[in-house]
Amino acid sequence: MSLEARVSSLEDKFETLDDAVRKLINITAETQQIVLENQRENRVRFDQQDRRIDRLESSVGALAEATLAGFKRVDERLDQIDKRLDQHDKRFDQIEKRLDQHDKRFDQIEKRLDQHDKRFDQIDKRFEQIDKRFEQIDKRFEQIDKRFDQIDKRFEQQDKRFDQLELLIRQSQSSH
Repeated sequence: MSLEARVSSLEDKFETLDDAVRKLINITAETQQIVLENQRENRVRFDQQDRRIDRLESSVGALAEATLAGFKRVDERLDQIDKRLDQHDKRFDQIEKRLDQHDKRFDQIEKRLDQHDKRFDQIDKRFEQIDKRFEQIDKRFEQIDKRFDQIDKRFEQQDKRFDQLELLIRQSQSSH
């Protein structure tokens, strides 16, 4: 295999590696976008929960006021207060169920984050492997450069020898 073919082969391999690195960069960017989208979705969900909690706090505040007012009119409103408390109990049951659901969602998010961590670790390892391969290729290029220099020196030596032979032939022709 000629030296030019070897160099061409190495250049092709280098371009292939370069394409692979670019694809890894794109994958990393896409993964980051997914993480950012998840963060945005979580923020929206957290904002919704905050608003729900605010509404609950205002409901609890209203309940406290109603209870104080109920104490003032115990005889008249006791049945109404019991009904309201029953309604609030149902709401709290619903809230507890929702909070359980949120716990499950947080668990899912944590699992997803763990998966992302693993993928990032894998990508980091692949980058390390690619770096090692680049180092190997660089060493090979250095070796090829040295061989080019050696061959170039040999060509120079052959040129000098050829020039000497031509000179000897001319001298021998001129002496005869």
